[in-house]
Amino acid sequence: MTVVALGLADGGYFPTSWGWLTLGSTWIAILALFLRDSIRTSPAELLYLGALVGLCCWTALSLLWTPTTTQTVLEIQRTTSYLVFALALVVLARRRQLELVIGSLLAGITVLCGWGLATRLFPDRLSYDQSGSYRLSEPVGYWNALALVAALGCILAVGCAARARRSIWRGLAAATLPLLAATLYFTFGRAGWAALFVGFGCLLIVDKSRLQLIAAVLPTLPWPALAVWRSYEAGGLTTSNSPIAAATADGRTLALTLVVLCAAAFLTTVLFTKAASHVVIPRRLRITFAIVLVAASLATLTGVVAAFGGPSAIVRNAADSIRVTSPNVRGDQTERLFSLSAHHRLDQWSVAVDAARRHPVVGMGAGTFEQWWLRTREVPFKVRDAHSLPLETAAELGAIGVLALAGVFLIPFITGLRARSDPFVSVALAGVVTYLAHASADWDWEMPIVTVIALALAGALLRPSGEEHGRELSARGRTLVIVPLAVTAALSLALIHGNRALAEARTASDRDDTDEAMRAVRTAARWVPWSSEPIQLEGDLSLERGNFATARDLYRQAIAKDPQNWELWFGLALASERTERRDALDQARDLNPLATSISQLEDAGP
Repeated sequence: MTVVALGLADGGYFPTSWGWLTLGSTWIAILALFLRDSIRTSPAELLYLGALVGLCCWTALSLLWTPTTTQTVLEIQRTTSYLVFALALVVLARRRQLELVIGSLLAGITVLCGWGLATRLFPDRLSYDQSGSYRLSEPVGYWNALALVAALGCILAVGCAARARRSIWRGLAAATLPLLAATLYFTFGRAGWAALFVGFGCLLIVDKSRLQLIAAVLPTLPWPALAVWRSYEAGGLTTSNSPIAAATADGRTLALTLVVLCAAAFLTTVLFTKAASHVVIPRRLRITFAIVLVAASLATLTGVVAAFGGPSAIVRNAADSIRVTSPNVRGDQTERLFSLSAHHRLDQWSVAVDAARRHPVVGMGAGTFEQWWLRTREVPFKVRDAHSLPLETAAELGAIGVLALAGVFLIPFITGLRARSDPFVSVALAGVVTYLAHASADWDWEMPIVTVIALALAGALLRPSGEEHGRELSARGRTLVIVPLAVTAALSLALIHGNRALAEARTASDRDDTDEAMRAVRTAARWVPWSSEPIQLEGDLSLERGNFATARDLYRQAIAKDPQNWELWFGLALASERTERRDALDQARDLNPLATSISQLEDAGP
């Protein structure tokens, strides 16, 4: 339910969603603490929660040196929502429920991907917005995040298709693969496919019964492969600016094809599972199967390497391809999948590394990367995040933040490796690795929909099947947890109100309803007094009305809260004249040297 709700709310990207995630998780945790007769916590669970608490506290502590209180507090809100969600999972989930967690996540992912894919297959009924790059992003709102959702779904579906206890559940899991594969394809996300292959490789390496896994998965793989091929053939759905009639025709044909492929995957998996349960494979045959697989893999790898001119040529061509400018695809979007370009990401990573070198221990402060990027960038390209979770954490929170973040995922990973006898542990491990692989090249931490899935899998790894263990949580211990949770719930209500008022103010301003915008922005200023955004928006509205003196006062108040926000200095320049304007423009230029609007205002004169 949480996964579906976040997905439908633009992937949980906006602050209001964080408040609801925090509030819902808080009350679930409180109810579990009140109603559960017995709650045991293992050392691994305590270390996991301790790492999250450490990350959250360090993020909050960065308020002491951050140049932007506004963005740092937003980072605190989001990280707190992750902490409370993880805590709720720990106190709510019982042992031996890893299969249930994975199955529930797969169901939620399938709902989201099914809805998103329907917008592409039925453009005449649901959506036909080609204003962007014609990459599938609904309902999450960002195509790369949807690609990761689909890739995670593929990993979980493969695991359930091979390991579910009943053949009917295996069949249903396999039936989701064509739909998930088609969704991943239409996002045209290269990182999504790369993360999927990394996750699948991890699954094969970590799983103790990999031969059984491969044998169980092989009958299901042709169907998602056919789904990708048929999606590739549907030109009206892959080419931007396709006529609505062509997109509709191709969409209906593909929808029917996917229904057939899903049904075929279901039947094939069920029949194979029933047949396999009555067959005992001799050890000699298993060894032969393993040898054939290894030989086939080596032959394929050798052929691919030879076809591309050898190892050195592959490395050299890949390095050259990564450095070239990203393809500006205007027609067939499949061209994106055949490019390794990471040109803009290389620029962002370089800036993040430079920031980490300058602030190696404590970082610049949570949420500060955008300001550092604007100040030091060499290309006129606007970004908010570094497109790499480890690099951005190193830049903003330093080595201490990196260690806390590493603990969040390393502790469940080590615990899972020790419990690989559970048939679903390797599946959860592969899901976490898939997330980390993708988050290393994108801003997934800022998309709660994918981070919550990863945290759910990580938390579930702390509870593998086995005997009850851990320490019983006493009544005093429950009270010590409930009290801060109750305070967090109250604060989340206030934050929801303030963030919603700010969102309403922006919406009203966009539709030129100045009176409604002013009312909402003043409400937001009361509920989020640390933020410069309500004051900035009120200053913008005053500037539009011609109240220059009022606008100047408001911009100065906002600058006191966020002195390195170049937009505030630019707004002050717009509301000022002569010397004050020049001084404000100088400040704005120092904070964003490549902003064309600053040069235009300078050319316009006093």
